[in-house]
Amino acid sequence: METALIEFPSYVPITVVACALVGALFGIFSADNKFVTLGIVAIWCGALAGISYLIKGTVPAFGLLAGLTIFPFLLLTAMSFLPASRPFVRGLKDEQIHYLHLWRVPFAFVLLWFYQAGITPIDLTFEGFNYDVIIGLTAPVIGSLAFSQKMLTKEIVLGWNAIGALLLLISMVLILLEIQSNPVSASQFQQLPYLLLLGFLMPLSLFAHALSAYRIIKGYVKVSDED
Repeated sequence: METALIEFPSYVPITVVACALVGALFGIFSADNKFVTLGIVAIWCGALAGISYLIKGTVPAFGLLAGLTIFPFLLLTAMSFLPASRPFVRGLKDEQIHYLHLWRVPFAFVLLWFYQAGITPIDLTFEGFNYDVIIGLTAPVIGSLAFSQKMLTKEIVLGWNAIGALLLLISMVLILLEIQSNPVSASQFQQLPYLLLLGFLMPLSLFAHALSAYRIIKGYVKVSDED
């Protein structure tokens, strides 16, 4: 049985695409080998586009959407520990990795528009229990102060990344719980460009938090001249 989709004004899908571009571009610019990173992003988003096309008009599958959110993070984490991947991971620029979280600012408005359209409850917005927008707003400040100006201690940066990962997980859980109980919401999130939020941006940001914390703990990067 097909679930009807909401026809949003053009600025809503455009904002979602802008979110994806922000995350993708800062991810690409953070790498020494930008062509490899571009290829990874293209394959990743291409796979999501193929999946979205195959499941278009079908009954929303909670397990599929949950898997598309969790699996990319696990895959990126596993690949980071492969010997062939270590030089690539070591070459990533931490300041740009933090900047990629900027997509979370416009994403907060996407969730607000979803609420106003009656697709999701107010709990998923910054007017409810979703404070993920705070990380998007503070990301460039933390990135600049920590890695360009070396003005923050590693405890502050680690704490910020821990809070950012926690808020992102809360946002992911809230959305997935809503998807499980609301077929209309699930139908919307499983179509492009909205699938990019769950299948690309959220696992990318979660991986970025984990990677940044790991690199700081291991001493691969310094955030203060006193470290």
